[in-house]
Amino acid sequence: MAALALISAALAHPPDPALTAEFGDLTAGASGALGGRLTVLVGEQASVSKLDALISPGARVYPLALTGSLQGARGGYALLRVEEAGAHAGSLEAAEARLGFHTGTLGGWLGSGDIPVTRDRDQEMEDRHFMVAPVLSRILLPAHAPGVSASGEWPERAGMDLGLSWPTATADAAYRWGRLRLHPLGEVSRDESKIDDGLLLLLAAGVLWQDSESLGELRLGTVDAEIRYQHFGLAVGYLTTDGPTWTASEVVVSGWGRLLSVDAGALSGQVRVEHATNLIDGEDTRLIGTARLSVRPAQTRIDLFIEGMLSREQGDGVADGEDVISLGRGIEHDNDSLSLGARMRF
Repeated sequence: MAALALISAALAHPPDPALTAEFGDLTAGASGALGGRLTVLVGEQASVSKLDALISPGARVYPLALTGSLQGARGGYALLRVEEAGAHAGSLEAAEARLGFHTGTLGGWLGSGDIPVTRDRDQEMEDRHFMVAPVLSRILLPAHAPGVSASGEWPERAGMDLGLSWPTATADAAYRWGRLRLHPLGEVSRDESKIDDGLLLLLAAGVLWQDSESLGELRLGTVDAEIRYQHFGLAVGYLTTDGPTWTASEVVVSGWGRLLSVDAGALSGQVRVEHATNLIDGEDTRLIGTARLSVRPAQTRIDLFIEGMLSREQGDGVADGEDVISLGRGIEHDNDSLSLGARMRF
C-alpha cells in the first residue's frame, strides 16, 4: 500500500534542526526524541490482522526518532531520518533518505521517503501527542517508497506538493499523489502543543491514485482542517478510497496550560475520536476513542504521560473461513489498552 507512515514531509525542505554546526559552506543539523512506554493493559483478542494499535502488554521504545541533515549553498540539502514507534513494534517505522533543494518558494527532492497525504503527516512523530497514528493513516501500512517530489510555497499562506513514488522495485505503475495546504492566517506549526499568539487556521486536501495491471486501481482522497487559538486546538480529518472501499475520519481536541502555579510545570490533555468503516471483512464500523494526559515538570524537557484507548466494533458477518460468531452491536473483540510513559525531545 501507499507510503503513509509517520514522518513529516509537508513541504520539500528538511525540518528545522534543534542542534546545528557550521562546516565551511555546510550547516549540519540534528534533532530527535527518545522515550519509553509501559503498556499495562491490552485486550486479550487484540490482533495485528484486525488493525489494532497495540497487541500485547510490556515495555517498548516510544518514541525513537533521529533526523540528520546537511544544508548547502543555494538551498541544497541532504536528509536522513529513522523512526521507531507503535504500528510496527520492534522494527523501523520509517526510514527516509533524500537529496533536495528549497529556495523559499520552490523545492523538490529525489530519494526514498513517505507520501504526505493525510493530516498526521504534517507533524514529525515527536511533535504529535498520541503514541499511535490515527487509523486513517495506519490502514495503509508504512512503505518507504523511492520517488521524486516537487513543491511550491506561498510563505505563511499556502503550500503544495506533487510526486511520483514506486512502492516496490518491480512495480508496474507509480503512485501519483499530491497535497494542498492553505493557512491564510499564518503558518501552523507541526508541534501540536505549540502555544500561538492568535488564531490560526489550516485547510488541506490530498489525493493518491495508481493504475496497475497487477494490483488494480487505487483511488484515495482526504480532506482535513485544524484551528488553533492560544492553548487550544481542534482538528478534523476524513479519508475515503475505492479498490477496496473504506472510509475513516477523526476529530482531535487538544488543550494545554499550567499546573497550579507558574513554577509547577506544564499540563496538557488531548482526546481523539475516530470512526472507520469496512476496515476488515465482517466488520461494518469501528469507533475508537483515545485520551492522553501529560505533565512536564518545571525546568525539565521530559514529558510524563498516561494514555488510554477504547475501541468498539460493530459487524454482522465474519471473514470467510473464520469461526468467530458475530456479536451484532456488541464488542467484536477485546482490544482496549492503557499505557504509561515518558519522552524527551532534543
